[in-house]
Amino acid sequence: MVENETLEIDIIETALPVKRQRKKKKMADELANDEGNSSDPLVDFRVNVFSLIMDRIVQSLEDRFVQHKQLYKDLSCLDPVNFKTIVEKGLEDEILKGIMKLFPQSRKYQIKLELFSFASNFDVLKLLLNNGENLIDSSCNNCKTCSTCPSCVLKILASNRLYGKAYDNLYELYKVVCTLSVTQVHCERTFSKLKIIKNRLRNSLSAENLESYVLLSIEKELLDNLDGEKIIDRFAETSSELNRLLTCS
Repeated sequence: MVENETLEIDIIETALPVKRQRKKKKMADELANDEGNSSDPLVDFRVNVFSLIMDRIVQSLEDRFVQHKQLYKDLSCLDPVNFKTIVEKGLEDEILKGIMKLFPQSRKYQIKLELFSFASNFDVLKLLLNNGENLIDSSCNNCKTCSTCPSCVLKILASNRLYGKAYDNLYELYKVVCTLSVTQVHCERTFSKLKIIKNRLRNSLSAENLESYVLLSIEKELLDNLDGEKIIDRFAETSSELNRLLTCS
């Protein structure tokens, strides 16, 4: 017969522990105060823990967002969600000021014209069909409906070859936007892969081979989709001897 086991539930204490104040010995002709400005543990926690954490959070947010305020403002104009506002109110003079540093000054006015024209025709362009299917892929990871992300805009421009004359500058701009690293996740992931590949047994790897191995490890999803037979056939075409050795049964 199995006996009922009693489960021990740990009770989390909500009250903060009271720290004993350390008293300093007062010597002759010396002014000394006891440690601790407050005997209330809640006040001590608010001053020494909570306030310090909040200061670091605010400073981190300012360093990350306030310094790049103009860049985030420019990126918001390239989001299809804001295309309706652009059509109704137009583009301000300060729009795209941060991103325009990547392009010549002569293309600034042309990019604004292309963006306004594309925003006006976006409702029609996103419904264009390619081989009987909607250009906007419903399996996009950026959003559920996949009709409001910059990657879909780039896909529309590329699939319909609108980068030739109509939106050539806008196409280059969206390529830059879609390759911007918003977070440090990819960078940290690369260093993690580097530590796995270059261990103490592979310490003598050359820089060229190490770069190739890291690239293969990072782009593993693309590597899995490659056809091995096509790679062998293409490698065999580089030499008649390789072609003979690889094709012989």
